[in-house]
Amino acid sequence: MLRYVGRRVAGLALVLLIVLTLVFFMLRAAPGGSAEAYLGMNPTPEKVAEVERRLGLDQPIWVQYGTFVGNLLTGDFGRSLFSDRPVIDIIAERLPVTLELSLIAFVFWVAVGLYVKGVLPSSGWVHFGDDPVENLRTVILPAFALGLGSGAIIARTLPASMIDIAQADYVSFARAMGMPERHILRRITARNAIIPTATVIGLTATPSRRRTASSRS
Repeated sequence: MLRYVGRRVAGLALVLLIVLTLVFFMLRAAPGGSAEAYLGMNPTPEKVAEVERRLGLDQPIWVQYGTFVGNLLTGDFGRSLFSDRPVIDIIAERLPVTLELSLIAFVFWVAVGLYVKGVLPSSGWVHFGDDPVENLRTVILPAFALGLGSGAIIARTLPASMIDIAQADYVSFARAMGMPERHILRRITARNAIIPTATVIGLTATPSRRRTASSRS
């Protein structure tokens, strides 16, 4: 058992090293560079040289790679180019939220998987004309999986649109005229927020129709 776990851990470490190596050299081969990204558009050559010297980018590529791997092994992930904070501190701030979401999602989907076993089929399809009830049972899970991503986009679009519209001048004018807040929300904010939301719904539905047509052909 320990030997199996050791092999798995070693394999994971090797894959991680390969991925990090590929990312390192791909970033170095990309147009521009870290110094230009840090300084913004049209930096002076003097500023670029100064940042490259501070970040060690003026060293030979194999020296940069050795420093990169050595820093990772010691837990030094460097500093963010955008906030100038240690990357390890930024990860530590966001790690609890990530772990909590991952754990809750894991528990949720395990519960769903155990619940639907024997209730909803995991594969197959029955024509609606042959058995309408069985047809619905076969399409519930794949339809839910396909619509989950688009549903998340729509769920973010509608509140964002309502927040933007609530700050518009005509909404402030309606409040100044003494219109009740519930009427403003229902008659002005909600109605106008539906327009960009309907656009997003149309954009997300169009690729689905194209994929369905291509798969049938």
